[in-house]
Amino acid sequence: MSVQEEIPGKLVLDRIAEESGVAIAVVDRSAVEISVFNNNSICRSLNPDGEYTRGCAAYCGLALDEATEVGGPVNYTCHAGLECRAAAMTLDGKPVAVIVGRSFANAENYRLATERAVSGDWQSFDPSVLFENVLLSGSPGQLVKTLEQIQNPAAESDVAKTPAAAMSAKIADEIKPPAGQNDRKATAEVSVSTKPIRPAADIRAWRSFFSSLLSKDYRQACDAILEFLAGHYGFTSLAWLERRDNRLFGLTGYGSLKGRKLKLGIPADDPRLIEAAENESPLELAERSRDATAPVRKMYVFPVPVGGEIPSALAVLGEIVSEDTSRQVARLCHSLAPQLEILRLRGEVSRRETISQAVRKFSTGLKHVDSEDFWLRLTQVAAELMQAERGSLLVVDEATGELVIKAVVGASLDLTKETRPGGRVARIIFERGVPALVPDVAKTGLSPAPAARRYKTQSFISSPVAIGGHNIAVINFTDKATGAAFDRAD
Repeated sequence: MSVQEEIPGKLVLDRIAEESGVAIAVVDRSAVEISVFNNNSICRSLNPDGEYTRGCAAYCGLALDEATEVGGPVNYTCHAGLECRAAAMTLDGKPVAVIVGRSFANAENYRLATERAVSGDWQSFDPSVLFENVLLSGSPGQLVKTLEQIQNPAAESDVAKTPAAAMSAKIADEIKPPAGQNDRKATAEVSVSTKPIRPAADIRAWRSFFSSLLSKDYRQACDAILEFLAGHYGFTSLAWLERRDNRLFGLTGYGSLKGRKLKLGIPADDPRLIEAAENESPLELAERSRDATAPVRKMYVFPVPVGGEIPSALAVLGEIVSEDTSRQVARLCHSLAPQLEILRLRGEVSRRETISQAVRKFSTGLKHVDSEDFWLRLTQVAAELMQAERGSLLVVDEATGELVIKAVVGASLDLTKETRPGGRVARIIFERGVPALVPDVAKTGLSPAPAARRYKTQSFISSPVAIGGHNIAVINFTDKATGAAFDRAD
């Protein structure tokens, strides 16, 4: 490409940045940003005045020289792990670099960025600001197409629209039923018990829903997607699966799968899942049953791909009425993948920052407490970390072997007057030496807690406290401030 080509105006660049979902920066010969559109919040935080720091200057600051030298666009991954593509153009006759991208091409680079924010050289930045507008590019071709559109802005764009308004419009257009699907004269037979797919004429409802996802946290967004799919397609059993240790586990569910513990019997990097993602189709799995005469139920797993990985998936239990429906759902999963990954990792950063703050607060507090206050301080900080309104800590009396209450937070009764505290749960946890996570105590077989304690939720966590491999206490938490059940993250 010739360096004499003039860049389009700011309104055009702003539109292209919004449609593509990546950043566009214009940088002059002195390595100063003249203008930037849809900037990655990491770049904005590192270079608040538009003049590059040393790390950024080694990449974006040299983009013009490198593109001019090779006589065409150049690609690079910067020190922050962001993918960029740059070309030499002109602005008012003066040479400038046009840089597109500033986006993560894979989840691993984003995870490395979160490490730097929590415990590395980015600790001084507010995580909520640093990760306010983190960008993910679906494929290397996205940056190529975006730069080509800047070079030829009059051409029709087929770049995926990922920001809130543009993304929702694209999804609504892609997954609406094909012509004739809702025709009353259609001859395809449908079971009486199967709900028909609702017409998608009200595209505004689709756009409003998908735009609202970016204002939720990861768990809330997953729940909202399940509810929306159930309402739109008539699905009765849905689950959102999340990758942990190369396995897909149930994070949340809808209908008969709500509250169920799910774990797929195949690894998350199974080639069949990768192939299904590439083909925009689900992986069909059959339920194993000990009863040979029982009808075989099917589960359709829709991968949610991000940068060649499968960090999550949507599971539909039961028959799907048509291939068109499967294709629509698969496209939805593809379109939502980058935004959901951002929400997931943003939540991870927030949790880790909360942990770091709590540890710092606890360490500082220990300098000013005496031995009698130690256990109470420990319980208070731990309860704050767990976002629990109630907590208790029981220490074993070496003389009697019984558990003794050392600290209580948020209790409505004086638990220290109990004759045998911890007999219902804590004693079991202490003897087994294994933490217990209980989303709903009513499903465990445990005896109900005394009504006088007036617990607000049915969920709790109980864990042994050990020193040198020897259990010395048990700490318990209940009544999460949000009203939700405790989960594996807690």
